[in-house]
Amino acid sequence: MPFSPGEQEMLYGIIRDFLNAHCTNAECRRESLHLPFRLLLKSTSFSDFGRRLRKAGRNTGILWKLLPFCPVPSWRRNGRVRLRQIRGQLEDIRGNIPF
Repeated sequence: MPFSPGEQEMLYGIIRDFLNAHCTNAECRRESLHLPFRLLLKSTSFSDFGRRLRKAGRNTGILWKLLPFCPVPSWRRNGRVRLRQIRGQLEDIRGNIPF
């Protein structure tokens, strides 16, 4: 069931307050949090969060196309694994939240 815009903003505020209370800025910048949560903390509103998610999806697509030109095989392999994880996280979020 999709949320109304008011419910989206309320849910955004609740999640953001929780993450701010339990996560310092240094922890948020590190890889300890998944990409969607880092984007949520960087955003200023729910619509900004949606814009950042769409941009992250485009960036992973660009990186996916540039990955074959990486000269070191282990970097390519690790890059593919990392991009698959990020794309999976973004797809899960996009499947549950309509933008």
